[in-house]
Amino acid sequence: MARPVHDGAQALMFSYRIRLGNVLQAARTSQLRIQAEQHFDEIRLFLDPGGLVAGIGERADRLTTNLGLTPSDLASGAVRAIPLVAWHAEPPLPGAAGGWSGGITLVLPAGTELGVSPGSMPPQPALRLRFPNDTEVEVGGRGATPLARHVMRGMAPVLLDGIPMLALSQPQHASLKLNWTEDMRSAVVNILGIVSPYRRRGQDALYHIMEVIGDRVVGGSSLQVRA
Repeated sequence: MARPVHDGAQALMFSYRIRLGNVLQAARTSQLRIQAEQHFDEIRLFLDPGGLVAGIGERADRLTTNLGLTPSDLASGAVRAIPLVAWHAEPPLPGAAGGWSGGITLVLPAGTELGVSPGSMPPQPALRLRFPNDTEVEVGGRGATPLARHVMRGMAPVLLDGIPMLALSQPQHASLKLNWTEDMRSAVVNILGIVSPYRRRGQDALYHIMEVIGDRVVGGSSLQVRA
């Protein structure tokens, strides 16, 4: 049943920052895990990976709101009231499904004609393609994006009001592989939460955020959201 919309209904927005990695850490990879002990659908969570994940925009759905969010909204840790949020989702931009993997380039001189085989279709008049001008044809494929290196589970890339984020689609069990370099051994990630005004009153949501190397938890924190 749809819930009635009341004038003046307010949602809540918060951000929660946590540092991952360690400048003294020898491991070159670790895993960020987010596990919800208690979660409600009225809470939408997004992860700002703090520069640890490249290529989010290459496969991201576009999610716009009436808030006009900016990066400065992610930096503030304060809980604040916001208007009722109107969400509008759009698919990725055409051609944003992955980088082009190099192949070969064919040059078709002007006047080139190619016959098209009908395959298993009933006999038809011969169909031909004609190129009236010199034409270059690139033969190749779509390569894996940088996101593939992060083995994401329970997360999906989005552009939230144009900001590259990872939406926590399954916060009960979400994870992300982190790749550390000599130049980046530690980083601060930010969890942005938007809570519907129709949230369950008097019930708390609880999320455990952990960094894991192998089978060992090397850091973490818990986030409790009180409705």
